[in-house]
Amino acid sequence: MLQPVDADFTLVFQLADSSDTPVVPDAAPTWRIYDGEGGLVGDGTATPFLSGTIDSVSLAATAQITSVAHQLRGTVRVTISGVAGPTAVNATTTATVVSANAFTVPIDTSAADPYGGGGQWQAAGLYRIDIGSAVRGQLEPGHVYTVLADYAVSSARKVHQLEPLEAT
Repeated sequence: MLQPVDADFTLVFQLADSSDTPVVPDAAPTWRIYDGEGGLVGDGTATPFLSGTIDSVSLAATAQITSVAHQLRGTVRVTISGVAGPTAVNATTTATVVSANAFTVPIDTSAADPYGGGGQWQAAGLYRIDIGSAVRGQLEPGHVYTVLADYAVSSARKVHQLEPLEAT
């Protein structure tokens, strides 16, 4: 991936298993950027790329979740946590967008207690690395860098190599 280094930039990556299903790591992935000689250029912790707060959850055979201006599109795997009720929606599942402010999940909440407040969602396994001036200042045009993300799923450590970063 070609990247001009005259301004801060963001790298986005998806963690997935061997069948390309997004995976949710035990904790936020850490990242490292190496130059062509194996020298460490920068490191840090990745942050969720797409996430939001939950405003309400319907009681229905297929729960509808309201999250104002969620920015999701189509069908995407999400991890939902922190919903005080109905707690069945606290899971990693498939979300289907129904509007700019709502999506559904295939979880039956029809017999559950009403929405008890709270909750957040995150696109499963989708993370961002924000490259600021401290790291950017070490990237030289014309050089290729290796970007690695370390994470654990069910305590099994994994390393994900992103597409090579070529500074321009």
